[in-house]
This record gives sequence, structure tokens and C-alpha cells, in this order.
Amino acid sequence: MYEKVGWLKPDSVNDLVRVIVDGQGDIGTITRENIAELLSGVEPEPVLPSGEADISESARGVKVTIPVEGPVYVVIAEQVRNMLEKWPRKKVAVFRTGS
Repeated sequence: MYEKVGWLKPDSVNDLVRVIVDGQGDIGTITRENIAELLSGVEPEPVLPSGEADISESARGVKVTIPVEGPVYVVIAEQVRNMLEKWPRKKVAVFRTGS
């Protein structure tokens, strides 16, 4: 069971994707170039300041871990592709495993 906990939101001024978690705000950023490389199979990619992102085993999701040993957030890979294609007009829901 997954619950929506935030957004990946394009930052066109800095060419970044911001990881925003409800109640916490901005918890990390990944460059637009790095997220595109991730979707092409280059992994893991850094999420600043202290995390990383990689593709799920099924390749249908992107896992974002902030910090590296911290909580795992998941986004749907196809939605991330759509966000990049329609940059910067689309944002993507961020999920975490419910307890």
C-alpha cells in the first residue's frame, strides 16, 4: 500500500527537479540531466544534499532515498518521462509505503 506524500516539481530557473514532501518541504534536488540519464538506465544518480535515485526492479518506478539510508520515496517512471517531455508544466506525485 502506497500513500501520496508529496511532489517532484520542475524548477525551470535552475534546471532541477525538486523533491517536496508534505509537511517537510523541499528535501532534495536532482538535475534535469541526471533524471533523464536515470530513465535511460544510468543509476544510481545523486539527489542533493545527501540522497540517491535509482530505477525499481520492474523499471516502472523511480526510487528516491533521502538520505541514502533513509526513507524510500517512489514515483511512477512514466510520469517522470511525461514531466520531462512537457517541462516545466508537469509535476509528479511522490509516494511512500504506508504503515
